[in-house]
Amino acid sequence: MAAPYTDKQLLQALCDLAAELSRPPTARELAARRDLPTSPTYLSRFGSWNAALEAAGLKPNRRSNYTDERLIEILRDLADELGRLPTCREMRARRDLPDPTTYIRRFGNWRNALARLGTETRTDSAHHTDADLLDALRGLADELGRPPAVQELLARPDLPTPGAYVHRFGDWSNALEAAGLDASYRRPPAYTDADLLDALRGLAAELDRTPTGRELLARRDLPSPSICQIRFGSWNKALEAAGLEPKRRRRSPGLDEGETR
Repeated sequence: MAAPYTDKQLLQALCDLAAELSRPPTARELAARRDLPTSPTYLSRFGSWNAALEAAGLKPNRRSNYTDERLIEILRDLADELGRLPTCREMRARRDLPDPTTYIRRFGNWRNALARLGTETRTDSAHHTDADLLDALRGLADELGRPPAVQELLARPDLPTPGAYVHRFGDWSNALEAAGLDASYRRPPAYTDADLLDALRGLAAELDRTPTGRELLARRDLPSPSICQIRFGSWNKALEAAGLEPKRRRRSPGLDEGETR
């Protein structure tokens, strides 16, 4: 097992990467480099990414300078490219696009960001009264037998855009509550506990060893490590439940402990 990095080695790696890029690197750029320490190592050791940059004598990264309009335009372009609404995971995989956390910070959550799509594409939404909007929402809920998701409303061109609800009621949850629907409702998970454990065991059999969260994250055909982490309490507990031996060396949250996404 390789010895842990010293602070000096971590800071030198940051300086070397900054020299390659001719500017301070982002945590996302570091994550793309498999030959360098992972960003969670820096978060664990220095407290934050910007604190690590400062310790290395580099200028910290500041808040994204994207406007709300530009963020939504980028999101719409990706949706057009995919032919459907993108997921956080798909956005994160695109190194040429803003990180999804930028959307979550700016709009409150990923659903609210998605709900902004279409606000400029269905002009008739502005002509609906509050009662019209809420009746449409209740009607769709009656069809589905449950509160609708943003994606389900977007798929219905005969109904107002989700953006109309965000504009009128502040966010999607407020719109659901105004319609008398349960805003806390969540659809049943796609994976059972048995499915998650089978996926972990299958990947371990392929690798002939215990997988890392990063390796599971790279497999688009398998559940994300964050699902395992949330369902079982931590990445190591998920491994233990699957009968696999956890890696005890790295305890900081991040890709090798199950990336949150």
